[in-house]
Amino acid sequence: MKHILYELLVFLRLKKRTIPNDNEILGYFRMFYLFLSAGMPVKESLEQCKVTVSPLMQPITKKILSKLDNGDDLELAMQETKVFPKYITDLVEAGRKNGSLKDIALEIIFFLEQKIDIKRKVNSGLFIVKIMSFILVVLIVAAFIVINKFKEILNDTKGELPTFTKLVLDFGDIVSNNWYIILFFIIVLLISFKILKKQYREKFDSLMFKVPIYGPIYKNLSFYRMSRIMSLTVQTGIAVEDSFEYASLAVDNIYFKNFINKIIDNLNKKDMLFKDAIEKANKEYKLLDNSFILILAAGRKSGNVKVALDSCAADYKRELMSLLSTVSDKVITPALFIIFIIVAIIYAAKGQSYKLLYF
Repeated sequence: MKHILYELLVFLRLKKRTIPNDNEILGYFRMFYLFLSAGMPVKESLEQCKVTVSPLMQPITKKILSKLDNGDDLELAMQETKVFPKYITDLVEAGRKNGSLKDIALEIIFFLEQKIDIKRKVNSGLFIVKIMSFILVVLIVAAFIVINKFKEILNDTKGELPTFTKLVLDFGDIVSNNWYIILFFIIVLLISFKILKKQYREKFDSLMFKVPIYGPIYKNLSFYRMSRIMSLTVQTGIAVEDSFEYASLAVDNIYFKNFINKIIDNLNKKDMLFKDAIEKANKEYKLLDNSFILILAAGRKSGNVKVALDSCAADYKRELMSLLSTVSDKVITPALFIIFIIVAIIYAAKGQSYKLLYF
């Protein structure tokens, strides 16, 4: 909630951005990679980044350089800025130790580019949901205003109002006379929801995978990111068993994180086969498709783990794009039906009232 409020204030230019976003971190690694590719040492590359990256990243670069001057390793200096995710700083550490920092930077760039592109497409695909929700709220408010106007007109009539019209007007009375109670009730519900969500975080997070329309989108997005991060870490020479730990670090959903941690726990058990460790965790959480388990196990057996993970990531991305393309069809039809019902109620009440007034 705090993050959403922060982004809203920044968007409205009521607050200056102080936290770098993914685009600024991407720009940082792009410049860092270019200077490394030109043959510059790490420290000299950072010195150049200090004046070429975005204004928000410049003081962060100065902090990193200061830490390097004090003898800290690059990944520790980056961690202390609290800007870079831990899985990225761990990748930087792996690249520094095995001499492939330039290649790691390129892989991080590709990952961030994909992450930003997917996020943009998801937001674009779900934009219609936000628009229809806004229209429904406006229409409901307008309906109550119109109903109250009907009542003012009909108060002067002496005839008996039709039953349907009376029900509509009575409902409008309840809302208009008790709006503050309803508002208070809504606020209490929102606060209660926030408290319960904090106490039962894992349960609420598990529901994210089951929500109609959004659930399949969220699931494919989660597994796409997991596959890409695991592929990224395997590229650096990290074992696929250890790559699950990096995927866990990049996950915010507690239910999904616990699922990955369960896999890690199973892999740490003696005599537990790789495929069995994943299947056992999946029986409890019921998130993974069997195809992912089989493809990953086959890739590990053949020595082509990165290719297997990249194939899974590409498949999840295709499925995600397919789901996003059908969101509007799934949302517009029920939304239009609700709008039709609201409009029909207003016009029905209006028609019966006119009959009473003029006939």
